[in-house]
Amino acid sequence: MYQQAAKDLNVERDQIIGKHIRELLKIPDEQIAVLESIKSGTELINKEVLDMNYGIINTRILWNPDGSIKRVIGTFYFLNVIKEAEKQALAGRIAAGIAHEIRNPLTTVRGYLQFLSESDDNEHTKLFLNLLIPELDRANKIISDFLSISKPAHTTTKELNIFEFLTEYLGKFLKSEALLYNAKLHYELDPLTMNLSIKGHQDELLQVFMNLLRNSMQAIDQAPLEITIKTTVRAQYILIQFIDNGIGIHSSILSHVFDPFFSTKDEGTGLGLSVSRKIIENHGGIMTVESDVNGTQFSINLPIYND
Repeated sequence: MYQQAAKDLNVERDQIIGKHIRELLKIPDEQIAVLESIKSGTELINKEVLDMNYGIINTRILWNPDGSIKRVIGTFYFLNVIKEAEKQALAGRIAAGIAHEIRNPLTTVRGYLQFLSESDDNEHTKLFLNLLIPELDRANKIISDFLSISKPAHTTTKELNIFEFLTEYLGKFLKSEALLYNAKLHYELDPLTMNLSIKGHQDELLQVFMNLLRNSMQAIDQAPLEITIKTTVRAQYILIQFIDNGIGIHSSILSHVFDPFFSTKDEGTGLGLSVSRKIIENHGGIMTVESDVNGTQFSINLPIYND
C-alpha cells in the first residue's frame, strides 16, 4: 500500500510513512473531507477540522439516477475568531485569578506594616510610611488596572450630555492640569453636540481623558504644549479627538501603545492606554491613535444615546 502511494505521489516510500494525508496531497482538510465523501459515499455532518483554519465541514452528495455519485458539495464554516476568543477569555480568567492571588498577600503585608508603623521606632516608621507602604500601594494599583483589562466591567451608567461633560465636568479637571503644566487647552466642538448624549460612566470616561493628558505631558517638546479637543457628529456616533502638538510617537512603536505593560518611560506601568481603550470598548466605542512629528491624535468613537 505504501509503495503504491509513494509511486502515485512520486515520492520515496520512507518519506510518506507516518505523515498526515494533508502533507502528502498538499490540500487543506476541508477538501480532503470532500474526497472522503466521494470515496465512502457517506455525507459528513458537522465534522470538526483542526487544520490551519479551525471550523466544521458538512458535505452533501448529489446522486445520478443509476446510483452513482454526480457531485459532492462541501461547506466549511470558519470558527477561527470564536476559537481565538475562547483562548483569550481563558487567558483572561487565568490572569485574573493569578492577580487576585498576588493581591491577597500584599494586603496582608500592608496591614502588618501599617500596624508596625504605629510603634515608637521613628526610623522604621519612616521606612514603612515613606517607602514600603507606598510601593505596596503602587503594586496593588498595577494589579487593579490589569484586572480592569482582563475582566468585563460592571458599572452603572447614565445619560451624559456630551457638551456638558467635555466642557464642564471634564473641563474643570483638564484646565487645572493644563494650568499646572503651563499648557493651553482648546475646544473645537460641533454645535450638534449641544443636544446629544451618550450612555456612560462619567468617572471612567474622566479617567480616559486624564490618561491621555498625562500621555501628552510626557511628549512635551521645546514649544509649549497645546491640547485640542474636537468633536464631530457622524451618523449614530460622536467622534471625539484628543490632539496634542508634542514630539509624537515613533512609527515603530505606534502599534503597541495599547498593549498592556508597554511603556517607554522608566516610571510608567504601561497600563494607562490599555485601560483607557478597555473603558471605551465597554462603552460600545472604538479608540484609535495616529501620530507623526507634529503631534499625536487619539480618536474616540462613542455611540449616540437615543432614549
